[in-house]
Amino acid sequence: MTYSGDSDDEYVYVFGYGSLMWRPGFAYIRKFDGYIMNMKRVFWQGSMDHRGTPAAPGRVVTLAHVDHEGHKTWGVVFVIPKEGADVILDSLDYREKGGYLRVRMDVFSSPPCDHGSDADDGQSSILSARDAYVYYGDETNRQYLGPAPACQIASQIYSSFGRSGPNIDYLLNVAKEMDRMNVKDDHITKLMDHIRLLQSAEPPFDASTPVPLYVDDSLPSSSPPRPILCMRKERQRRNSISSGEAKGKIVVSDSAMSAISNLGKALLAAWIVQVEGVFQHTELIAICDLAGTVFARGCVSYSSDEIARIQGAHADNIPSLLGLFRGE
Repeated sequence: MTYSGDSDDEYVYVFGYGSLMWRPGFAYIRKFDGYIMNMKRVFWQGSMDHRGTPAAPGRVVTLAHVDHEGHKTWGVVFVIPKEGADVILDSLDYREKGGYLRVRMDVFSSPPCDHGSDADDGQSSILSARDAYVYYGDETNRQYLGPAPACQIASQIYSSFGRSGPNIDYLLNVAKEMDRMNVKDDHITKLMDHIRLLQSAEPPFDASTPVPLYVDDSLPSSSPPRPILCMRKERQRRNSISSGEAKGKIVVSDSAMSAISNLGKALLAAWIVQVEGVFQHTELIAICDLAGTVFARGCVSYSSDEIARIQGAHADNIPSLLGLFRGE
């Protein structure tokens, strides 16, 4: 077996098999596809923040040992300079604090003709990153959910939502990375099949009856940043929501439209593409997709000026962008 990696004296490797593949969140010199051996990617780790809540956790990937030799789990290797690597690793430790351990594993690559194969004869593998850092959550961590039937896992993913957005977006991004690498991952394939069944069972969305959304006044003013809009069981306000004059408009991404219209989830700042009009906190606004079609109306939690400052931002960054929590 040959070694094709960079000098271990100058560089550090980080291997991502989940969200790190498409959103590393740190600077790197280069990246390349590779795989670790005898571990499988599984949606067995709970997420009580980014893709779910403590009351309704989502599911994200972790690693599990496999009985048979030669199994490959493909992902992305990021090459970073050894100088300054501690700062990056500290930030990753915080990001993965929900039950993940930082361990070291060798990462391999294969000749082009072998790319995507699930089995390995041990002869064609090329050691591409020695002792790469890998984060995974084992069964001892408090957010570990463990195995379950694929239909149950898919249903949980389909209905879960956290501060980073719908859980389903996470699964779709993992599947997209596997497609990019031309890799067949049986676990992901089964989950995607069940997701399609769930989507096909949804009633068609009627754009002529926008989803009513309300300010969630149950959150204390000193709580973490509020969603821009969120669902509430306040039926008496439906008439005013449906017939009132909208003071402005928010244009959102496709992810937001799916989450609101199909799942009844909150609208997050990260999904906002554009703000139109001038409006104040609690005023009625319209929400439209990228084509300009209104699919929801609601009372907003922030003014148009505030939303313009936080549009596209992650929830963690909203306090610094606004300077303070509302009410402080």
